[in-house]
Amino acid sequence: MFDKAEQRRRAAELSALNLAKGQKQVVLPPIQVSKSAAVKPASAWPFPLPLAERAAVSAKPAACAQVVTPSLQKEQRMSVKYLEEAFENEFGQSIPVGAKIIAVKQGYNHTIGISEGTYLGLRKDRSGKVKNVTVKLKCSQRGYFLPDGSAASANVVDATYGTGTVERRVTLPRMRIYPTV
Repeated sequence: MFDKAEQRRRAAELSALNLAKGQKQVVLPPIQVSKSAAVKPASAWPFPLPLAERAAVSAKPAACAQVVTPSLQKEQRMSVKYLEEAFENEFGQSIPVGAKIIAVKQGYNHTIGISEGTYLGLRKDRSGKVKNVTVKLKCSQRGYFLPDGSAASANVVDATYGTGTVERRVTLPRMRIYPTV
């Protein structure tokens, strides 16, 4: 905070120095401030509450806002449901769940990729129309791998850095999957 008396004393010193240098003294009229516009002192708490009420609010988080458990949110996001139903592609080929497929993917800047994998299921919108299909694809990835081909972290003794094959669950909105022969 500031001290008004100290400010006034410092302003008088500055005006005396300016007069000594030969500058004119400028007198400004006092500023009229209404009581509603007065600056209130800053509080340590975001909203001014008595100390007893602050303790009660912090002790009861449910009273403040909705309580969100991060682990539940993550589980809901990770457990995306899809229907395990047969899918019929644009050529009329029926693809049952668990069938080996070839998937045509579209990526960044409309690049095309072809991968082999397994059909897992599909999702439908509210009208019953197929929205997208979910497949498990074999993808190449750079990282640390064990001699048997499984992925590992960098601090595992036998792990070496290189390119390996991993399986990823992928959702394909363009639904371009075809059965292997």
